Amino acid sequence: MSHPFMVYLETHVVDYCNLNCKSCSHFSPLAPHEGFNSPAVFEKSLKRLSKLKIIIGTIRVMGGEPLIEPEITKDYLKVARRRSPLSKIHLVTNGLLILDMDESFFKVLADKSIIVDITSYPPTLKKREAIVEILEEYGIDYNFSNSPVESFTKILSTQNNENYRNEYRNCFNQNCIFLKNNRLFKCPTAAMIPLFVSKFGCNIKYGFGIEINKIKDGWKCLEELDGPDLLCKYCIPSKREMIPWSTTSEPAMEDWIVKK
Repeated sequence: MSHPFMVYLETHVVDYCNLNCKSCSHFSPLAPHEGFNSPAVFEKSLKRLSKLKIIIGTIRVMGGEPLIEPEITKDYLKVARRRSPLSKIHLVTNGLLILDMDESFFKVLADKSIIVDITSYPPTLKKREAIVEILEEYGIDYNFSNSPVESFTKILSTQNNENYRNEYRNCFNQNCIFLKNNRLFKCPTAAMIPLFVSKFGCNIKYGFGIEINKIKDGWKCLEELDGPDLLCKYCIPSKREMIPWSTTSEPAMEDWIVKK
């Protein structure tokens, strides 16, 4: 391939959510319930990646729950299509607010060829028929996850794991490149871990991503994004624990930490 190819990129419209799933890998229950991320900064990032000749296969716009801020979400989707016209662009949502969206929202989805990915959480399934009906009415492509969400996974540890390189090979977040505040991270957990550390005051070490403005070479950028991150020393996929899906209004450290 003549240009560097980034298979996948995801980003948040907002960091908080209307579900607050226990053990959320994006730490949405810990995010402040206010504000949103900047479409202008998102556009600046995509513009720079394009200048570096980096082609992005799939862009997923998500949260948190992006439909909490529908106008900002529309701006994100327009930017994604404008700056990355060849990419598959997906909007990821729990679906609970889809039926509250106005006609202009659905027209943006249709006009910009956005694929809507709806996660089958138990409350969402109660609205599935109505959600499908309105998406099909506007001719919008969608993916409704086949299996209902029954569990979430814990993989974090507060202790440094010397076997982290082997653990990295088992990580389900490999190649989930995450864009936040004009920086690229190797996974969403690496980008959002400051919420966890700030809340619980633990000694987990983490990096600060790659500042896009300082990238000089697209190929070298992709090389740097490949392989373990500093945070990988605190992830133990081989010891993962499955917990029944539930929401929480009082998140606790043990919602994310495995028992070694």
